[in-house]
Amino acid sequence: LDHAGILEDIFPEINQMRDVTQGPYHHLDVWKHSLHSLQQCEKFFDEISSPAHKLYAVARKLFSYRPGDVSYPGLIKIAELFHDIGKPEMKKIDPDGKIYFWEHDQKGKAMVEDIFHRLTCSNEQIESLKKLVAGHLYPAFLLDAKDAKEQAWIRFFRKMGRDALGVIFLSIGDRRATGGPLAAVRRGKALAGEFIRRDRRAAIRFERAKRRLHLLAPELLNLLAIGHFLRFFADEPVNELG
Repeated sequence: LDHAGILEDIFPEINQMRDVTQGPYHHLDVWKHSLHSLQQCEKFFDEISSPAHKLYAVARKLFSYRPGDVSYPGLIKIAELFHDIGKPEMKKIDPDGKIYFWEHDQKGKAMVEDIFHRLTCSNEQIESLKKLVAGHLYPAFLLDAKDAKEQAWIRFFRKMGRDALGVIFLSIGDRRATGGPLAAVRRGKALAGEFIRRDRRAAIRFERAKRRLHLLAPELLNLLAIGHFLRFFADEPVNELG
């Protein structure tokens, strides 16, 4: 569809994503990164569709959700394709040549709302897309913060609601598609791994958080799902980054 120019006819906004260079965490421009994120997201969904996968049970429950009678995995894939749509307008370069995209998540949220209103999607679908795009940085921020407390995760789940795990799954595709030189360094530090495996106090806090999260959102959470996600996210090998 992209090579045939059909996507541009439906979504003219993607033209501004082409050839927008990014910083050293990325090895592709914004549009190519978005396509690669989508590919990685689809690969991840294939993986967790296996009954042997540790996230199989929670994935089945989540994927049974059909906002506006649309497949939820399909909605996540759409959000994956547009998660960085706000970057071109928010790009800034400082005097040292560093590239920033501050608040591109919020800009993207506004843009997907406009796009999918234009395409006459349902309010339920649009609200999910807005949360998925606006929240795509949230899990990585929490994982990379050594001092993240259970309250931060509770706020995340409260804010994202039914779309919390969708945001997490989207962020996995995004992270897998981030293959710049600094991304490998960041991955090698395994900050999320330290959060779970090396800091006993943090692990205890997290166990308490899981119990509290289960009370807040029982329809979303398998008690083990978030711990599994954190370990999976932290242990993602560098050679899968693309």
